[in-house]
Amino acid sequence: MELSEITRSSRLHILELPMEIHLGIQNQLLNDPDMTKGQLRSLRLVCKMFDNIWIPFVMTNMALVPSNLAHPPYGALVQYLQFLLHGKGNTTQHTTLTIRNWHRLETELDRFSTDIRQLWGEGLIKTLIWILFLVFTHFIIALASLTFYLLLLLVQPHKIPYHISTVFNARRARTQVASLPGKLDVSSIRCCRLFIDSRERDWAMDRSAKVLLSLPQLTELELGISMYTDLEYVVRRLAPLNRLRKLTLLRATVTSFHTQSLSTLIAQNGNLTHLNYDLRPNVPQDLAELFSDVSTGKPLRLYHVSLNSACTNFEALAPHTRSLFSFEYHSSPRNPWCIPFVGAKVFPPTIKVESIDQDLVEFIEIHPGIASLSIATSRVPQDVVPEGLGLFQVLTPHTETLRRLSLNTKLFALSIQNTENEMSFLQCSKNLRELVLEADASLLDYQNSSISIHNEQRLFPVIALLSRSLTVVIRTQDKAIFHLCVEFCLGSENSLIRDLVRRIAYERRSS
Repeated sequence: MELSEITRSSRLHILELPMEIHLGIQNQLLNDPDMTKGQLRSLRLVCKMFDNIWIPFVMTNMALVPSNLAHPPYGALVQYLQFLLHGKGNTTQHTTLTIRNWHRLETELDRFSTDIRQLWGEGLIKTLIWILFLVFTHFIIALASLTFYLLLLLVQPHKIPYHISTVFNARRARTQVASLPGKLDVSSIRCCRLFIDSRERDWAMDRSAKVLLSLPQLTELELGISMYTDLEYVVRRLAPLNRLRKLTLLRATVTSFHTQSLSTLIAQNGNLTHLNYDLRPNVPQDLAELFSDVSTGKPLRLYHVSLNSACTNFEALAPHTRSLFSFEYHSSPRNPWCIPFVGAKVFPPTIKVESIDQDLVEFIEIHPGIASLSIATSRVPQDVVPEGLGLFQVLTPHTETLRRLSLNTKLFALSIQNTENEMSFLQCSKNLRELVLEADASLLDYQNSSISIHNEQRLFPVIALLSRSLTVVIRTQDKAIFHLCVEFCLGSENSLIRDLVRRIAYERRSS
């Protein structure tokens, strides 16, 4: 922040405000969906008081090898790691640790040793042949690289200091990374985001595992892998890890060979309550294989499960979902989980799906009591007519329990085209506390801006009839859509629609 000459020489009156006002401003900024972490971090530079107020909110994630520092000549990375090792980074404020980019510090020798380790389990003669081939290959690569650099230095001698500093700093950074588990204060870390690049070898995976195992309060793990990640080796290194409560398998394309290793990781964490699966295997993922190592006599007690369209055999999930509170299913135009859940009598009160079909409607009809229902997109099977599904009719028995409803505006508008469906919606929404309208549209999609909210314009007269304590959230990527909705309500001749303005909130829709 730049200050004028007058401001520099005078006292900042903002510093004289009571702490209650500062905390009120903080609450407003934290609830602003357009406020970025970078903008909030800049507030720390105002003064010591601002630093104390904002550091718990903006310094939650710590990256050991940040992407912007993980490039030659690694001088800034060495300084950053030195800063952390000397305890000057105030690491006790962080609750999340990100481990990635460690392959940047690996050498050709690391790659060679990993290749030898992977071949060691095969036949002796075959292994010896492969070892000789690898030795010859790595020797040729090293010789070619050395020749290339020598020729480059002869042509551009002024770059000699740059290459020397790169080698020297990389060695220093490797030493610093190796000493992190014993010197870094990580007592407040609850979540670790571990990204294992396909280029990472044993050195990087070993150091990552040591850091992760040194976290005494770790209960959450977000794991990002690739198709060529040696997950079996990673899980073997993480064998002592048994305190996880939440496991997130981030979106990635993998092979069926990863399944057994994932099953081992899940089984060794018997207190797991949250499982988010977003991998994309090259064959359908049988959930029985994912839980194959979990003892049948001691199943998991999962509270939340998130799965995608790659998953099959939902019956295998049933023993672990007796305490299921929340279920999410995405990336699919249908809901194949409904029938197996009915058969196993698994009825989570919170449901989030991407599409609607007849199976979902029948599941809702049988369900004893839904508290929250989200249908994120307007995706409907081609053989289904939305207004004919009777979504709001089957939701009517849930009037006493339904507190939150999230629907795509296109699907919503189609579902209340006739009077019967509209009356059913008003009936099932009597006790709603929050109604979320998912808007796919953008102003760029239409020549006439008013057409972009035609679904909302059809919905607001009906929504206005609901309780005045209801909060209506417009979730969209284009904030201009939200402003158009507000303008429409303000300009309405209906006083109930105008009253919606004070209850409409904006939420940024994730891409």
